[in-house]
Amino acid sequence: MANYTDNYQLHQWEAGDDFLREDFNQDFQRIDAALGEKSGILFGTYTGDGSEWQDVNLGYCPKAVAVFPQDQTMVQTDRVSYRGFAGPAGGTRFCDFASVELTESGFRVFSKSVGGTYGGTIGTNAQSKRFFYCAIS
Repeated sequence: MANYTDNYQLHQWEAGDDFLREDFNQDFQRIDAALGEKSGILFGTYTGDGSEWQDVNLGYCPKAVAVFPQDQTMVQTDRVSYRGFAGPAGGTRFCDFASVELTESGFRVFSKSVGGTYGGTIGTNAQSKRFFYCAIS
């Protein structure tokens, strides 16, 4: 009788075990399902709508997201930040506010003025601006 691996319950046969095609097919289905869940990296775009925040729905909570404006001259101008990163240990901050946050179904971007000594604007949801993102699952 076969033993099974800990993580994916794949067959581990003993020396005297008989092999069945169905066992191999079952193992391959488990491997395929596991690889399908680990899609890795997703690239995409969104357009800012200018509201205080906008959720970008990926259908899952990513491990990390990086956001960059399509127009690379806008990465960061005087007192405006158009880029951001969010990950398991936090992310980029501008004037003590997050510019990108992870959510249960994707990530959130912002368009808001922030005060403080230096003040400025978080522009990862700037009106009509197009942004690229890279999400790691």
